[in-house]
Amino acid sequence: DLLPRVARDQRIRSWANRQIRSLDLLEDVTVKLVSAAVGKGIPDLAATLQRKVGQYGHLWVFGAQNAGKSSLINALRKYSAEGGDRGAGGSRGREGGPVRQLTEASLPGTTIGFVRLDELLAGSRCKAFDTPGLLHRYQYTSTFSPLTYQEIGMLLPKRRLKPRTYRVPVGYTVSIGGLARVDLISAPGSSAYFTLWCSDEVTTHFGKTENAEARQAASVGDKLVPPLDSEVGMPNLVSSDFLVEGRDWKRSSEDIAIAGLGWVAVGVSGECEVRAWAPKSVLLCQRDALMPDYAKDFERPGFGMMLPVAPKKGRRAKW
Repeated sequence: DLLPRVARDQRIRSWANRQIRSLDLLEDVTVKLVSAAVGKGIPDLAATLQRKVGQYGHLWVFGAQNAGKSSLINALRKYSAEGGDRGAGGSRGREGGPVRQLTEASLPGTTIGFVRLDELLAGSRCKAFDTPGLLHRYQYTSTFSPLTYQEIGMLLPKRRLKPRTYRVPVGYTVSIGGLARVDLISAPGSSAYFTLWCSDEVTTHFGKTENAEARQAASVGDKLVPPLDSEVGMPNLVSSDFLVEGRDWKRSSEDIAIAGLGWVAVGVSGECEVRAWAPKSVLLCQRDALMPDYAKDFERPGFGMMLPVAPKKGRRAKW
């Protein structure tokens, strides 16, 4: 429910399976596309879990912090309380009482310790447990993030993602809030296409690489957010270089993913060199393009935003 409507299920499922194969994960892996918000895919997931777990098996829910485990569990509980196959209705347990919901929050680390999940699957007496979110220290949205609670919330999309596409000449940069930058170092034809996929609360700047660092530092907390506090400033960014290969100017071929922030899809015919900037603690990685689509209208040089800037709340120590 956060990806654009053009992201058909089969496309996303195929992409996920390719990632699983590239990471050499376990063979017995099933990909399910679900939305805890609207209930899409929940009946299919529940049926698959019931077949695999049976009446008296064990079911453990694992996932990274802020992956949405609690939201998924609450959706499964609601579906179970409604009888498993009767559609939407009130969320009441088998004895008629309300279904106990897990706390959902954008703050990482909400689940502390193991939590027994009663009535997770309709008709099954399996023992189900929720677990604390796996700590990925390399994400902007982890417990160890230097961002405030409000700023972490700004990084988590609340609406369907909308692409921001830039036709980037060599020697130009896209600055992503005060948290990251992406430069085009070389490209066939002297340009390539960058498409940014991230929360619409993150603002950007598109301009020459020559003054990008100074401009970004001077604009943090004002025209470039997050961070929201200009006095705190931006983190120290270090660079990583990527060689991106593509066969088509009309679609993105590969992504440069910035853990916990989003990704920049690169469209090029041939090879181009991209330099991405992020804090040393934040993971940058290259992968097949999840969303190869461009925006209908391209971004122009200068500052860009999709939503009004949120008011500043609270202060924190400097980076």
